[in-house]
Amino acid sequence: MENVKIMVVEGNHMVNSLIKDVMMFCVNRDIMTFFKDEDAIEYMKKSGVIPDLIISRLHDEQVSGRKIAGFVKKQNKQPVFVFASDTENDRAAAEKEGAGAFLQIPFAISDLFKIVDDFIVEEV
Repeated sequence: MENVKIMVVEGNHMVNSLIKDVMMFCVNRDIMTFFKDEDAIEYMKKSGVIPDLIISRLHDEQVSGRKIAGFVKKQNKQPVFVFASDTENDRAAAEKEGAGAFLQIPFAISDLFKIVDDFIVEEV
């Protein structure tokens, strides 16, 4: 995927920063990051930019990947969603929401590399 736009929506600052740094290292470009779903949605509304890859919590106090997915679907866009959760039990819900991948937190750095391989490098 050329000139891929990646968005990370994660309320935990350490996890957000880790994902952003690893993705920047892998794809050598800026990554859009947000700590709240409302901020990510507002950015997409104002800029008209729908990222190609969105990595988000499925649900927690600050972030609802479901809410983000609902907004994006209304825009008739088909980005790849990677949903993350603290519990493996959310994997089925993530798949139901159309996730291309699921990250169980805590995750390994190699899990992020696999996402790059599967959804960015493979598409080039």
